Amino acid sequence: MAELKILECPNERTLEDITDGGLCDRMFYMYRKEYGGWYQNKIIPVQSHSYFCQSSGKKYALCVTEQVRVTKNPSGGISVFRASDHIKRLNENAKMLGIPEADAAMTEHSLLELVRCESRFLGQDNILIAHIMLCADDERAEITEVKNAELTITLEYRKKLQSEPMRLMTSSDCILKEPACGSAVYNLAAFIGIQQAAKKGYDSVLWLDSVYNKYLTQVAGKSLFIRTDSKIISTSSQNLGIMQHTACKLMEEWGLEVSFERLSVDALQKAYRDGKITEVFCVDSLESVRPVALIDIDGLLLELESGKLARKLYDSISSIESGLLADTNGWRTSV
Repeated sequence: MAELKILECPNERTLEDITDGGLCDRMFYMYRKEYGGWYQNKIIPVQSHSYFCQSSGKKYALCVTEQVRVTKNPSGGISVFRASDHIKRLNENAKMLGIPEADAAMTEHSLLELVRCESRFLGQDNILIAHIMLCADDERAEITEVKNAELTITLEYRKKLQSEPMRLMTSSDCILKEPACGSAVYNLAAFIGIQQAAKKGYDSVLWLDSVYNKYLTQVAGKSLFIRTDSKIISTSSQNLGIMQHTACKLMEEWGLEVSFERLSVDALQKAYRDGKITEVFCVDSLESVRPVALIDIDGLLLELESGKLARKLYDSISSIESGLLADTNGWRTSV
């Protein structure tokens, strides 16, 4: 493994100086050349690097991302949640898009070192989200095999929020049919969907399929889970994100089976009218687990109660991250 360089950061801030949604002072950067593999791996001041590079590879949306949760436990220790699994998934998605895969060991080591450098920004009332971004970086306009790539990791400061219920609206205006979670196009579609919902007073959109405009797919940026009186249904594809996989694994350990099904709007409405839906919730890496209080289907409102399962999942994931529950799956990495 190549030596990791850590550059000095002038004018370092403190925990009191950073605001919600702001980036920490440092970031990780490394570059891959066709003839030399990954090199220039270093931790640098975040202001000294153009994070949104305008290379041709990124213009073609050849970019994959992962978001890793970093928390501080009550005893003062720092934990990174499922870092190796996030990096493995990053490389799997990169391979599907034809982007050179990152050096997994170097990426994880550098992530942990970056967290150590910026640990002053972690308190009991906040978390850090490590944004890992792997992009094609060939400076050619023609369509050809990607040889060069760039990987960056930034840390975003996020306040801990209570798991407030979400208000959703359905939307068939999906950029792609079930865009690949973690891809640049998916991230763009999620951003547009959330903005679209906010204009109408909702938290996010529940996408419908782009062929028949009647089957539920997923909430913009999140996976949807529906608990009925007999089973738990996920309307997302089985190519789950890491936090969604975490939720499914915990439910499996509790003796609950998740069924991946194609569920239509009509079937959802019928189950609601028949009183079979006990709760609905969303899962993602940024907010963990959030219950759904309302789904607006073209003006027809489905009002829902927050359920015990969503609360149990949220509390369990938070407790595993902080060390209050035993980590029987090896998900937590101490820094």
